[in-house]
Amino acid sequence: MNTAGIIRLGNMIAEKKLLQRFTVVFFNIKKFRQINDVVGSKNGDVILSSYVKMTTNFLGKDGSIARLGGDNFVTIVKSYRLGDYLKFLENVRITVDCEGAKKTAIINVKAGIAQGNPMVQVYEQLMGCAATAFKVAKSSQLENFVFFKPEMMQRR
Repeated sequence: MNTAGIIRLGNMIAEKKLLQRFTVVFFNIKKFRQINDVVGSKNGDVILSSYVKMTTNFLGKDGSIARLGGDNFVTIVKSYRLGDYLKFLENVRITVDCEGAKKTAIINVKAGIAQGNPMVQVYEQLMGCAATAFKVAKSSQLENFVFFKPEMMQRR
C-alpha cells in the first residue's frame, strides 16, 4: 500500500467510528543506507519488499502497512496487537543472495506511536501525531519507540 491507500483505509475505519481501537506506528528503518551499501540497492529493494511481506503476514487482518517512500513506513494496527507488533519490529532478519553469498540484514526501526482515542476522529490527525512522535524518536539516542503526548505538538 502507498500513502493514499493507508489514508483511505484509515478514513474508512474512522467513518465506522472505530479509530479509537487502532494505533498508528510511523517508522523508518535504522541505518538502511548502510544495509544498501553492503547488499547493493537491488538487494536493498528485495529486503524492503520482503520486509513488507513479513509485516503483512504478521499483522494479518489486524493491521496494514504502507511504504511512504524510501525506508519510511506507516502501519495501522489494532491496539490489542500493539505489544506483539512492537516486539516483531525488533531485530527482523532478512537474508538475500549477494552474488552467491548469503547476507543477512538485521532490521530495527525508529518509531513514533499514536494510539487512537475519543478526541481523534480523523485518521490523518492520528497519523500526524505518530509522525510527531517519530521526530522525537529519531532525535533520541536512547529510545527507538516514542508514544505521542499532546505536549509534543507545542515543540513544532
